[in-house]
Parts: sequence; C-alpha cells; structure tokens
Amino acid sequence: MKKITLKITLLFLFIFNYGYSQYRFQVSSIDALSGGQKYELNEPSNPLSFNIHVCADGNRQPQLSTQYTLNWYVNTINSTVGGTLVQSTSENTVAQYNRDDFKTYSPGTSQAGTYYYYAVLSNPSRTVCGFSGTLVSTTQRVDVILPPTIVFADNVLSIGETSLVTITFSEAVTGFTNADLTIANGTLSTVSSSDGGITWTATFTPSAGTTAATNVITLDTTGIVYLSGNAGAGPINSNNYAIDTVAPTITSVTVPLNDTYVTGQEMDFTVNLDENVNVFTAGGTPQLAITIGSVTRQAQYVIGSGGKALAFRYVVQAGDLDADGIAVGSLTTNGGAIRDVADNDANITLNSVGSTTDVLVDGSPTELTSITVPNDGTYIAGQNLDFAVNFNHKVNVFTAGGNPQLAITIGSTTRQAQYVIGSGGKALAFRYVVQVGELDTDGIVVGNLTTNGG
Repeated sequence: MKKITLKITLLFLFIFNYGYSQYRFQVSSIDALSGGQKYELNEPSNPLSFNIHVCADGNRQPQLSTQYTLNWYVNTINSTVGGTLVQSTSENTVAQYNRDDFKTYSPGTSQAGTYYYYAVLSNPSRTVCGFSGTLVSTTQRVDVILPPTIVFADNVLSIGETSLVTITFSEAVTGFTNADLTIANGTLSTVSSSDGGITWTATFTPSAGTTAATNVITLDTTGIVYLSGNAGAGPINSNNYAIDTVAPTITSVTVPLNDTYVTGQEMDFTVNLDENVNVFTAGGTPQLAITIGSVTRQAQYVIGSGGKALAFRYVVQAGDLDADGIAVGSLTTNGGAIRDVADNDANITLNSVGSTTDVLVDGSPTELTSITVPNDGTYIAGQNLDFAVNFNHKVNVFTAGGNPQLAITIGSTTRQAQYVIGSGGKALAFRYVVQVGELDTDGIVVGNLTTNGG
C-alpha cells in the first residue's frame, strides 16, 4: 500500500514540472508598428503599438519569462537609424503558450511637425529560440498640425461697419457649418470655402446698440472631420474684437447766465454728451444756431475735443437785439465731425436745453445817456463835487494807461473830475474836491468826458 502511494506522488510531480516549469518564453519576432495619425497641437494622441511573438526554448528553467530592453525613438525623417530616444523600459515576455505580447507608446503632440516613430528591442537575457541582438520595428508617421485659426480683418467695429472673418484649417475639412460656431454680439453670414475646405470666410455684422470691449467667436471642432480622417480636438477662439455700436448722445445744453449782453460780449454755451467725443474741424467747424430777435446767428465750437463737454461761443454784434430772450436752435457739424473713440458719429439732437427767457441782447452802440450833477448848493474848499456819467449799456473802465476824467469849469478855470468807481455797470462816478480860492457864483459848467489814456 505504501509503495503504490509513492508512485502516484512522483507521477503528479512529474506532470506538474513538465506542464509549468519546463519552458522559458522568449521574443522570437515583432509585427509592424501601427497607429500613426494626424493630431492637432496638444491634442491627446492614440498609442502606437506592435505585437511581440514568443517562443519556448525547451529547457527547464525556474524562471519562465525572458527580460529584454524596449526603446522608443522619434525621427524627423522616415528612418530607423538615429533619432531621439523618447522612452526606455526593461520588459519581460509573457510566460504563457499561444499568448503574444502587446506593446504601446503614446506620442507627444506639444510641437507641430511630422515625426517618425520606431521601436528597438535589445539585450535579451536568453537566446536559445529567440532573438540574439536587436529587433527593429517599422516606422510609423505621426503628424502634429496647428489648430484652426479664426481671424477678424477689423477687430474694432462701430455703427455701420462689418468685418471679414477668415477661418483656416491645416488641411481640408468636412462637416463644418455655422452651427459649429458660437458668436458673441453679432451675426455671421454662412461660412464658405473656395479652396476645397481649408480656408473658410464669412462676414460678421455687430449687434446694434452694443458696447462690448471683449468678444470672441468660438469654434467647436469636435464635429469636424479632417481629410486625414481625424476629428477636431476641441474649442478654438478667434482673436478678440471690440464692438461699439452706440452713438454718443447730447444730454443737455448749458446756456449763458441771465443778463443783457451788449456788443462785443461773449455768450458761452456748453453742449454736454454722455461719452467722450472728438471734434474734427478740417472740413468745417461745428456750429450751434441761436436766434437773436428774428435773426439766426451761429455760436462757433471753441474747445472740448476729447471730453464730454463742448464749448460754443457767440460774440454779440452791433445791431443784435433781443428783449424777450434768445432761442437755441440746432447743432450742425458744418462739414466737420463729432465722433466717439469708436468713430461713431454723435447724435446731435439737442436735449434738455437751459432756459434763455432772461438771456437778453442789446447790440445797440454804447452811448452816454446822461450826467447826474451834484445837488444844488454852495460847495466850499474840501467838499466833494460828485458826478455820475450814465450809459445805455454796462461798461468796463480800464485805468492802466490813465484815469478817465470829466472836465468842469469853475468860474473861468477848467478843472478835472476824476473817475472813482463804477466799472462793470452803467453808471460811472467822477469826483472833484473844491480847492481853496475857487469861486463860481453863477453855476459851474460840465464839459467833455475824456479817457485820458484809459
């Protein structure tokens, strides 16, 4: 009974050793490298791959697999000589009958160009039935192409403007329509290509009444198929384009202060807008019409380009007359232009014009209307003789070159009453102080007014 048991055990051990410990599996050959494709820049790549075929050496070994070195190279020419080593690993064969080994490598896509990849197996640990030196795969081409570009010919758009948009792919594509585009603040005509699907063009029209400094068109390339059969990698944005399709608007008009303006005086108006504008006067100077009496005059643009407030001025002319308030008419560019920074012409309709009911004009000549003399009485030495010279308009007195004088005759002697005060009004005060020895018993006489260099 013991003898029979021993024989069964030995038979089991023989079968176990024969079935599972007899062979070392080694690389015998490799298939051609496959998996080359075309990718957009930085697009995730599919792996390159090849099969490794193994053989069994027929010798009993405690270790069933064989070790070897697998190197991957990339070349810029179609050659399995040279190039750049991109990956090196130590590999082991699969220790199993009828089981090939499958090796892969994912090529990089960070730099555009055409690349040729190949694999080299070397340094086997045993060579009874496998390779003894090196095995080199075939090459596989991988193209890394630039992504599509979307370019606006004019990226600053104002009222009435459009822009050509050019969408360029690295090779012909199919399946591209406007549905693949997301368009900010505007519309795009139907895209079309005249070169077989590489270059596509359309016209962009900005939305009305829009101010937006940052806008892009986004292309979703996932539904687009390249000539090579590859699909697009993802969204692509155009260059930025700015939109300003809102015309500057006049918010108010400030009028001169309530007063009566005479010949030579300036009447200043301010036209206020809701945004900064530039004034162009090469073709003419903008004008603001005002009605004085029944006559239309023009206040001329003076200053303010680059800001929101434009100053206009009219200088009262002799003969201008308005006793019940001037009227503000309309603003005209007069061959010039008023535009915002986006080159939109301003809407020059006037709004919120100030009241001019008490803005009066008297352009009649400035005249001396009367002279008020001292009260009746006898004036002795040291007393003042005060005179008031009255004009029909307010006047300003300038004394830098001399002081105006009013001649008076006391007895038979001519004296001068000196200007004292009153500049800016209609009545100017003159004064003479009676001197010792002066005598007039039948009334002084008022003579001429002279400016005396003033």
